[in-house]
Amino acid sequence: YATIFRLLCFVMFPVTVIAIVSSHTFVDFFLTHKWLPAVPYMQLFLIEGFFFALYMLNQNTFNAIGKSGLSLKVDIIKKLLMFSSLFIAFNFGIKALIIGQVLSSFIVFIYSLLDIKRKLKIEMKFLFSELHKLSLITMLIILIDFFVLQEYILGSGILLLSKVVILSLVYCLAVYIFKVHALYDVVVLFEKYLPIKIKRLIDKRFI
Repeated sequence: YATIFRLLCFVMFPVTVIAIVSSHTFVDFFLTHKWLPAVPYMQLFLIEGFFFALYMLNQNTFNAIGKSGLSLKVDIIKKLLMFSSLFIAFNFGIKALIIGQVLSSFIVFIYSLLDIKRKLKIEMKFLFSELHKLSLITMLIILIDFFVLQEYILGSGILLLSKVVILSLVYCLAVYIFKVHALYDVVVLFEKYLPIKIKRLIDKRFI
């Protein structure tokens, strides 16, 4: 579970963050500026999708260890939270409804994670250490995007390409520097397909 959790976060963090910071440029380039008001909603759904993926990992884990009743309970809690958020945010507009959905996914993810800790007796300090490192890297990506790319690169097409390529490279370099353990998990998982020099470089960093 810990390995899958790390790998999922390792993938979801950069995909979600780069998609969020690129959404405005993406919409402006492909759909024209008249669709720009939809960008905040897109960004909120991307955040919700991040927590939903982790929540589904926990649900699948419950089913895999024969705790389908617990999976059902967590799913009922999620439905109740979503219904409550709809009831509360109904009069405040679409954005409030989406924010309610994001909060519901976040709360039920934390709840299910605590249940996973109790059932599998997993030490969460290591997982949270990974999340802390990835959060710092995320902040670095956002700062580079805001203070460098958006300031010095003109043109929606070039800016979009720069965001995807440069921020992805920054992420890869940062996880190596910060020794994010999921990078080593990736090497172990795909060692047959990686060049020997890259594998040795990463091995020296973690071993």
